[in-house]
Amino acid sequence: MSGAPKFPNPGLIELMWRAYLRSGAPQFFQLVQTTLDNMCMGGIYDHVGGGFARYATDERWLIPHFEKMLYDNALLVDVMTLVWQHSRNALYQERIEETIGWLLRDMRVEDGFASSLDADTDGEEGKYYLWSEPEIDAALKGTFVQRFKDVYNVRRQGSFQGRNILHRIGGSVYPLPEADEALLKRQRELLLAARLRRPAPLRDDKVLTDWNGMMITALANAGAAFRNPEWIRRASLAFDFILRVMGDGDRLYHSWRDGKRHHPGFSDDYTHMARAALALWEVTHEKRYLDHAKSWVRVLNEYFWDAQNGGYFYRGDDADPLIFRTRTVFDQATPCANGAMVGVLARLHFATADTAYRDRSNALLQAFAGELGRAYISMGSYLNGLEVVMTGLQIVIVGPPAHEKTQELATAVMGRSLPNRTLLVTEPDQELPETHPAFGKTMQNGQPTAYICLRGTCSAPITSPVVLSQALQLPARPVGQA
Repeated sequence: MSGAPKFPNPGLIELMWRAYLRSGAPQFFQLVQTTLDNMCMGGIYDHVGGGFARYATDERWLIPHFEKMLYDNALLVDVMTLVWQHSRNALYQERIEETIGWLLRDMRVEDGFASSLDADTDGEEGKYYLWSEPEIDAALKGTFVQRFKDVYNVRRQGSFQGRNILHRIGGSVYPLPEADEALLKRQRELLLAARLRRPAPLRDDKVLTDWNGMMITALANAGAAFRNPEWIRRASLAFDFILRVMGDGDRLYHSWRDGKRHHPGFSDDYTHMARAALALWEVTHEKRYLDHAKSWVRVLNEYFWDAQNGGYFYRGDDADPLIFRTRTVFDQATPCANGAMVGVLARLHFATADTAYRDRSNALLQAFAGELGRAYISMGSYLNGLEVVMTGLQIVIVGPPAHEKTQELATAVMGRSLPNRTLLVTEPDQELPETHPAFGKTMQNGQPTAYICLRGTCSAPITSPVVLSQALQLPARPVGQA
C-alpha cells in the first residue's frame, strides 16, 4: 500500500473502485486513478513490449523486479477494464491492448498461457529490458530521437545500474498530441524489434489452471468491453485447452507441461475456472459455460467444503492425506478461493434462481465474517464478493441471442462499469424459474427487451440500447449532492 517494495494489489484497487461506483465520492476515484496512472506510466510497466512486472522495488513504481507473472497481468487487465468502462481513459485502453498483445506474442503455450517470464538474462537482472543511451540512439536513428529520450526519461548516466528503465513519470503529460504519440509508438516498435534480437529471459512454460482461469476471465471481459471478438475467441480457446489437458470428467488437475499434467486440482483451480466459465457465459450466451461452472462448484461442495466450520479447504478430501488441511480467506498474490467463491456462488444463484447457491454463499460469508475486524486489508476478494451478494444486480435480456437488437442491448450493458452485474440473455420461449425476479418477463412489441433487476425487483421493460446504457451509467451520488 505504501513504502517499498510495492506490489500491485488489483483486489484492493477494485474495492476502492466499487466504493466510488457505490457512493460517487470523488476521493475513491482519485485514489484509483492515481494508482493506475502511476503504474501505467512507471517503470513497472514494460513500455516497449507490454505487460507489468511483478512488483516495484521503490514506492513510485519506477524500478521493477523484472519478472512478469501471468496472474498479475490478468488481474490488472481486468481492473483496468472496469475503470475504463466508466472513464474511457485512453491510457488504460492502450495498456490493456499492449498487455494482451504481449500475452499473445510471448506467453502462449498451444492455446493456453505460460506462468511467467524470468527477471534475469545471463545472470543479470533486467538485462533484456534495460537500455543505454547509445543503444537508444542506434535503434532510433533517423527518427526524432531526442523527443523519445525526453518523454521516456533516458539519461546518459542511466537510472538503474548505469542503464535506463523507460518510464513516463515526470517526462510529459499523457496523451501528447496525436502526431507525437504516433511517433512514439513507431519508436517503441523499433526498440521492440531491436530487443527481440537479444537473448530472451527464460520462460516458465508450465500451464497453471487457476492462473489461466484469471486470464480467461480478463480476456472475456475486455473483449466484451472493447468489442474485440478476437480476445473473446482467445479466451474460449484457452478455456477449451484447459478442459482438454487438465480435465478428467468434472475434476481438474493443477498444472501441465510437455504433455504431462500434475497434481489434483486445488480449490483455487476450480474457483477461477468457474469464474472464467461465468465470464464466457455472459459474453457468448453459450449454456455450456454455465454448465461447467455448476459442475466445478459441485466438486468444490462435495470434496472441499469444511462441514464443521464452513469454507473451502485448499485440498480436496480425496487428495493425499495431510496432518492439517489449510483453509483461509486471505488473498495472497492471487485472490483466494474462499474470497472469490462468494461472488461465484452469488452469480450462480442469480443466473439459476437455485437457492442452494445463495445458501452456500451466505454460509461462506458467515464462516469468515469474524476475520474482518483484524485483517480486512487482506480480504479484498471477500469484500468484493459480499457486494455482489448484497446488490443483487441482474440484467435480463429477453430475445434471440443472435438477433441484432439483442446484441445491441448486451453491448450497452458491457459498455458500463458494473462489477456486480450478472447478465442473462434468454430466448423468448425460455421460461425462467418462478423464483427468478424476471419470471414471466417477455419481449415488448416483438423486440428484444431488457430488464434491470435489483434485489428481486425488476425495472420497466427497456428496448432501446441508449436508454439501457443511460440507466446503467452513473454511480449513486452522495447524500445531499445535487
